[in-house]
Amino acid sequence: MSQTTSEHRTPRRAAIAAWTGSALEYYDMAIYGTAAALVFPKVFFPDGNASAATIASLATFGVGYVARPIGSFFMGHIGDTLGRKRVLIGTIILMGLSTFLVGCLPTYRQIGLLAPALLVLLRLLQGFSAAGEQAGSNSMSFEHAPQHRRGFFTSFTLNGTQGGQVLAPLVFLPIAALPSHQLLTWGWRIPFLLSSVVIIISYLIRRGLEETPEFQAEAAQDSVPPAPLGVLFRDHWRGVVRVFFAAFVAMVNTVFAVFALTFATSDTYGIGISKTAMLWLAIIANVVALGTIPLWASLSDRIGRKPVFVGGLIGTGIMVVVFLWAISLGSLPLVMVTGILLAGVVYSMPNSVWSVTYAEYFPTSVRLSGMAIGTQCGFALAGFTPVYRRSTDGRQRGQLVQGRDLRTAGVRRLRHCRPERSEPDPHDVHSRARRKDRHQAPHGAGHPRTRMSSLQEQRSHHDSSENRIMTDKTSYALGLVGSGIAASLTPAMQEREGRARGLNLTYRRIDAALEGFSTAELPSVLDWARRLGFDGLNITHPFKQAVIPLLDDLSDAAHDLGAVNTVLLRDGRMTGVNTDWSGYGRAFRRELPEAVHDRVVLVGAGGAGSAVGYALLQQGAERVSIIDVDRATADSCVTRLAKIFGDDRVRVAMDLATAVADAQGLVNATPIGMLGKGGMPIPPAMIRSDLWVSDVVYFPLETELVALARARGCRVVAGGGMAVFQAAEAFEQFTGRTPDIDRMLTHFNTLVSEPRG
Repeated sequence: MSQTTSEHRTPRRAAIAAWTGSALEYYDMAIYGTAAALVFPKVFFPDGNASAATIASLATFGVGYVARPIGSFFMGHIGDTLGRKRVLIGTIILMGLSTFLVGCLPTYRQIGLLAPALLVLLRLLQGFSAAGEQAGSNSMSFEHAPQHRRGFFTSFTLNGTQGGQVLAPLVFLPIAALPSHQLLTWGWRIPFLLSSVVIIISYLIRRGLEETPEFQAEAAQDSVPPAPLGVLFRDHWRGVVRVFFAAFVAMVNTVFAVFALTFATSDTYGIGISKTAMLWLAIIANVVALGTIPLWASLSDRIGRKPVFVGGLIGTGIMVVVFLWAISLGSLPLVMVTGILLAGVVYSMPNSVWSVTYAEYFPTSVRLSGMAIGTQCGFALAGFTPVYRRSTDGRQRGQLVQGRDLRTAGVRRLRHCRPERSEPDPHDVHSRARRKDRHQAPHGAGHPRTRMSSLQEQRSHHDSSENRIMTDKTSYALGLVGSGIAASLTPAMQEREGRARGLNLTYRRIDAALEGFSTAELPSVLDWARRLGFDGLNITHPFKQAVIPLLDDLSDAAHDLGAVNTVLLRDGRMTGVNTDWSGYGRAFRRELPEAVHDRVVLVGAGGAGSAVGYALLQQGAERVSIIDVDRATADSCVTRLAKIFGDDRVRVAMDLATAVADAQGLVNATPIGMLGKGGMPIPPAMIRSDLWVSDVVYFPLETELVALARARGCRVVAGGGMAVFQAAEAFEQFTGRTPDIDRMLTHFNTLVSEPRG
């Protein structure tokens, strides 16, 4: 082989060696980032808090970047004293082995907390090895390349990163399509185990590669510094600082590869873009980058590094914002176009030239150390970008998802239609001072039986000023906050009634079970709703009590019951209302206006039971006997109601049979009879023909209790009425318009007759 041929072949071989190593590094980073977003929260962390598990999982991704600065000092010293080749062989073995072992790890359910601990350890080893990989590859390809083509050949290091990020989603796509139980048991391991193939290929290429001519020349002249780090920080510290700050551009890759995937696909954000679509975006964008990186690098060989680098930074800063905005809108075509432009074209500009730019900052004696320390310290901050973005979501959620939430909640129109500030209607909700005065009033004129309910007062005093405030508004952003609320019919009923009235009611379901938040995060949810311009929230289990301390005002009934199911957001204030009791009361009066309910047995003392008991006593029941499987719950409910209505009118039923035998009416306020549960709340033999029977369960409408009572000739009130009337009451609170109850009942019956998923 001639010397000329060898000189032409060596840059290519060095570039290929750099490409394969970078491909493995970023294959590892991409599969780890994908797994950290989609799999690891469920595999390596305990159940219970999806948000915490996601943050912890993404933190393990960032941990690898913590090891990089440490590794950069070690690898830099080795590379500048013993040579580039030794560093590259060492990094490929350590990186490949640690990646392979991730695929062999036992899960949290198998070994508990040791599982995430081992995951963190292997991630640290990956980071330690990666600290020398790019700097070593850059030095190797830079020092083998001819002077006039150094941009082109050195760009192969970064081109390899795109190759790794193409390979990773190609491997993960069929894995992500597996059924959930297969993905979470063995499927996720395959991409990590397959890394062994890349390890072998890379090792064979690097083993046959010669040391760089520049390092060999230094060694031959005995000018290799014994302590290159001392020389670096004494004579070239400015170059390290420049590289450190320039390396922050890597945040873009972290956002694109990790955070954007979580943002677009996670139930926590509710965007709803499929995992498959986002993985295909990564593949296409990186395939485009495979072509654009060498083109931009060749351009830099002709016009200089700075125009390409700086122009790319400016364009990247703009496109990141546009890309995240496109995700927040939930528009897949827009996400694909902006993602390809960002990762495939614009971000390729700084990517194509930073390796050669940084190499030119340092002489041969400290080149690997300078690049390794500067880049890896900068990358260490970039690696935690998804953790910061995810962990601040609870406080800054509107900043991330505002585009989509403004669209789905109709807030663009809502903010335009927001009414002028006005004094709150004194008849809408009683102040705490009035409530305090009422509870201090003597038993007599202020007795609740002779006092009008807050809702009745609202109707009696519903003057023209309230109508002027509300009827100018035609669009409303509303939310339903609870856990496991997919089956709730309230949003559908209110939205359809709004359309019939020429109003635009747009609901957002905020499901704690899907989005992974708890009672402790409820203040952030309310603040998020307020900042986005929501007009009201329906509150359901388990937040009806927890929301009370967070509100500015309460209605009388909400205070009496200690539960809120409707929150009004007006003029910067949040007011809690309870429409459960009034919904039941109106439904009961509609179905059984002449029923005698002097003595009633109420089965169930939970939230629904308290609301039903309150309604019965408001309507004149002389005595309500309450029974619950949990005696403490029954005692608590009776104590609360007795303080309002007197202990002669409400009591705990000590014996169910005796209480039912003496009663005119029976109400079931338990989940017994619900679809999937079935059963009877009391023994069937206790149902007699002269008893009226009411049920709050409406899935199904004809519960076993209602069916049996109807068969025995009892007058019955099925559970649908309460559901419709409480939704109607909330509709009126939100909009100031009186809904058409018959129309809402018809719609409700249509909804419950549809097959349930």
